[in-house]
Amino acid sequence: MQPITHRLAKAHFDELAAGAGSVEVVAVLRSTQLSKRILMVYSVAEVARAQAPHAYVAAGLDEALETLAAARRASPDAVAEVLLYPHVGAWAVRTLRQLVGPEPDATRSEADLGHLGAIAAVAALRAGQSFETSVRVRDRAVMLPTAGLVRVAAPDGWARLRGPAGTGRVEIVVVREDAGSVVIPVLDLGHGKDSGGGASVWWKASAEPRADASWLALRRLRSVADDHAIELAVDDLDPFRHLEGLDAADRLSAADVAAWQRCLDEAWKILVRPGENRAAAIASGLRCLVPLDPGRGQWAVSASSGDAVGAVGLTPPGNGLVFAATLVHESQHAKLLALLDMVDLCREGETLYYAPWRADPRPIGGLLQGAYAYLGVTSFWRDHRLVARGTSRQVADFEFARWREAVSQTLGVLGSSGMLTELGTAFLAGMASSAGAWSEDPVPAVVRELALDIGAAHATAWRLRNLRPDPTSVTAAARSWLAGQPNADARTISAAIVASPRGQLPEPHLELARLRLVDPGRFARLREEPNRLGATVPNAALADLLLMSGDYAEAARAYHAEIAAGRERPDAWTGLAISHARLGTADQRTLVSRPEVIRAVCQRIGALGGEKADPEAVAAWLVSG
Repeated sequence: MQPITHRLAKAHFDELAAGAGSVEVVAVLRSTQLSKRILMVYSVAEVARAQAPHAYVAAGLDEALETLAAARRASPDAVAEVLLYPHVGAWAVRTLRQLVGPEPDATRSEADLGHLGAIAAVAALRAGQSFETSVRVRDRAVMLPTAGLVRVAAPDGWARLRGPAGTGRVEIVVVREDAGSVVIPVLDLGHGKDSGGGASVWWKASAEPRADASWLALRRLRSVADDHAIELAVDDLDPFRHLEGLDAADRLSAADVAAWQRCLDEAWKILVRPGENRAAAIASGLRCLVPLDPGRGQWAVSASSGDAVGAVGLTPPGNGLVFAATLVHESQHAKLLALLDMVDLCREGETLYYAPWRADPRPIGGLLQGAYAYLGVTSFWRDHRLVARGTSRQVADFEFARWREAVSQTLGVLGSSGMLTELGTAFLAGMASSAGAWSEDPVPAVVRELALDIGAAHATAWRLRNLRPDPTSVTAAARSWLAGQPNADARTISAAIVASPRGQLPEPHLELARLRLVDPGRFARLREEPNRLGATVPNAALADLLLMSGDYAEAARAYHAEIAAGRERPDAWTGLAISHARLGTADQRTLVSRPEVIRAVCQRIGALGGEKADPEAVAAWLVSG
C-alpha cells in the first residue's frame, strides 16, 4: 500500500479559522480521518499480536484484516463509510488503551478485539464480497456497526459471521450447550421503514422468523429542505457509543424516534434557510446521533469526542431551533477535532479556565474548542435574526448578544494565555476577525441588558460552584469578624478551582429572561401573581423575577431577605451579587467580584457559633479592611 500524505491548503486553514468550512474542506478533513482510522485498526491488530497473542488468534484477526483489505480493494467508498463510522474510532481507542494500560483486562481485551470481525464483516457486506469472520457474543448480542445489533439465545463466547458474495445475507453460527453449532439467519440487505417509528433502516431482519434470535436495526433520520438533505443514524445500540463518559440512552421507543425526526425536520428547515453552505457542511460532516440520558437532574447536554468524530451526543432538545443551534455547535467541534489530528494549536497545561458556556472549569484545549463552537453558534444566531420575526427575533437577538460577548471575552483569554502555538495564534486571529465583523451589530437595548445580566449570572454562579476559598484564611476572617477586629488581608484570600460535575444546571435567571422576551404578558402577570412563579419556572424565586425585570434595588432586598431566612439557594447569592453590580454599590465590591469568599466567610461564622452573618455587612467589612 502506498503511503498517503495529507496536506491542508492555507486557504482551507484560513476558512476553518474563520469559523466556516465548506463541503470541500470537510471532505479534506474526512480524508485524513479515514487514514487515521485505517492506521488505528492496524495498530489494534499489531499491538494485540504483541501484547495478547492468544486473544489475537482467538479473535481471528488475520482473517478479519484480510476480509477488510479485500473489501476495500473491491469498494473503497463502501468500506470508508464503515471505517469512518464514529464508533469504530471509539472502539479502536478503547481497545488500544486496554491493551497497553497499566492493568490490562484479558477478558475485556479479547471481547473488544472480537469487534474487529464484525467491522470487517459489515465492510465486506457493503462491498458485496463474501466473508466469514470471528466475532464475540457479548451480553448475548453481537453489534454490526452501521447496521444494527443481533440478539442470540447463546452464551457469551466466540461465534462466526458469514455471508455469500452479492446476496446481502448474513448468518451467525453460535455454539449452544443444548444443540451444538447452530446457524441463525440474521438479516437481509435492504432498505425499509422501522415499524411504528417512521425512521428508515438500512438492514432489515431475515424473512425467516426465529425464536432464538432477534434483530434490532439502527434507525436513521432523514430530512430534506430546498433540495438539501441530511441523514443521521440514531445509534442507541453500539456498545462503544458512550461519548466523553456520558450516559447514553437505552433503546428508544418508536415514538421517541418519531419525535427526534420531527425535531430534525424543524431544525433542518431553519439551517437551510439562512445559508446552504453551513447546512451542507453539517450534513457532510455529521454521521450519527447518540441520544443521551438527561438523568434525574434533567440537565441539557451535548457532546462530541475526538475518538468518534462525526457523532453527536445529545439530550432531547425540545424544539427544532435548539436542535439547529446544537447541530451547528457540534459540527464546529467535529471540524476542529479533525483539524487537531493534523496540527497543534495549543500546548497542554494544568491551568483551568472559566468558560461562559460550561458549569465546570476547562483546560486550554477545551476552552479553544468551546470558543470555536460558540463562534459558529453566534454566527448562526446572527443569520437567524435576518429571517426571524416577532418574539422569535427577540430570542435570536438575545442569543446573538449573549454569545457574542462570551466569545469576545474568551478570545481575549486565549490570546493572553501564552499557550497557543504559532499556528494556534494564526487560528485565533481568524476567529477574532470573524467575531470583530459583528461586534458593532446593533441589538435592542433591553435585549442587550438582559444578555449582559445572564452573562454575569453565569460567571458568578460558576465562581460559587467551582472556587473553594482557602479554609485557613476563611477561618481567620471569620474569627476576626466574631472578635470585632479589622481584616486587612481579606481581599487576598486565595481560592482553588475544583472540578464540578459536567452538565448544565437549571438556570432560573435564563429561563425568566427568555420568558420575558417570548411571552412578556405572562412575565408581567407573574409579577402580579408571584405565587404562580414556581409552577412556571421551577427553582425560581420572586427575587429572580425582580432581577430579570431590571428592578435591581428590589431584587437586592429580596435576595438579602432570602439568605437571611436561611435558604442556601446558590441562585440567591448569584442574584445578590448581580444586583449590587448593577447598582454600583461601593461597599459591595467584594460581594460582586468574589461572592464565593463572602459566602464561605458567612458560613464559617455560623459554624464557629456566631449569629447568622449578614452577607452585605460582611462584604462591607471585608472592603473596609
